Amino acid sequence: MRKHGSFKAIAGLLAILLGGSLAHAAPGDVSHTLMPPVTNAPDQPAGTFHYMWLAGSTFHKFGDVAEFAYSGNGCINATGGTEKRLQHKVLLPQGATVEYLRLYAYDDSASNITAFFTSYDAAGNFTEHTYVSSTDAGGYVNVLSPSISHVVDSFVSPMNVTVHLGDESSADTIFKNGFGDSFNLRFCGVRISYTP
Repeated sequence: MRKHGSFKAIAGLLAILLGGSLAHAAPGDVSHTLMPPVTNAPDQPAGTFHYMWLAGSTFHKFGDVAEFAYSGNGCINATGGTEKRLQHKVLLPQGATVEYLRLYAYDDSASNITAFFTSYDAAGNFTEHTYVSSTDAGGYVNVLSPSISHVVDSFVSPMNVTVHLGDESSADTIFKNGFGDSFNLRFCGVRISYTP
């Protein structure tokens, strides 16, 4: 009896630790202290969404000509090159419904960062379900996409998030570090809201 009770207590603790970061929060909850408060959150009861957070530093570049640097706090910024796109595979539970894509960035530039939520089929076709762009806010910004309502079927149409880091010109570059990397346009990540 005692062993069984201990096992249940440990299982309950693991469920809280593993599930706590994915559920039981409203779409507008922001844990990053540098981000502004969310003002365009959808009207949804608390506790119904699950989330997948993809930090900017976890994205992969499209090709060798992409050049970017780590800006800190999970954010990255372009440093040159002709390829400005990055990508990340999205793995969600089969049958879940993707509801929203939220972009997190630092934008003090005339250019902007754009994130695309896309699915692919086996015939080389793709469907762009939504995209969202940063705006020149003079600092950190988060922007919510329109409702997507895409049902996950990873066997038929796997999903991907593609991000374009923007085309900041030298005229847009106000603040630089000692290496000449612009910090005016930083991609910090995306958060995918879905219902199981």
